Amino acid sequence: MLNLQSQYLREPMRSPFYRWAAKALRLSFFLQCLRQKMAGSVLDVRETIRRADELEERMRFEGLEGEDRRRERREVQETLLAALRDAGKGGWKQLKPRPPERVYWEFIDLDNLESLDTMIVV
Repeated sequence: MLNLQSQYLREPMRSPFYRWAAKALRLSFFLQCLRQKMAGSVLDVRETIRRADELEERMRFEGLEGEDRRRERREVQETLLAALRDAGKGGWKQLKPRPPERVYWEFIDLDNLESLDTMIVV
């Protein structure tokens, strides 16, 4: 990843590793949606991706600043980590220092999109 960033991306376009991981996991979720659609599901891929992106946007708490924003983001992160642990998905301990957006894309799938919507209350 460092070679890609240093050789092919200008300085303003470089991202931390957790953002690259979140982008890769978002792509994986998109592919999961497409596989469901190709299998004959009535899933609306565009609407599902839009809802997932909307949830991620809500987790950023753009309207809050300072300590309030940090507190809300931390609360969402702890909720997502607890849900990951309860779901039996491995690696939740390694995700503890990561931002909520990274944890979110690790956890989301088609089965738990509805439950995530109720978990992330803004």
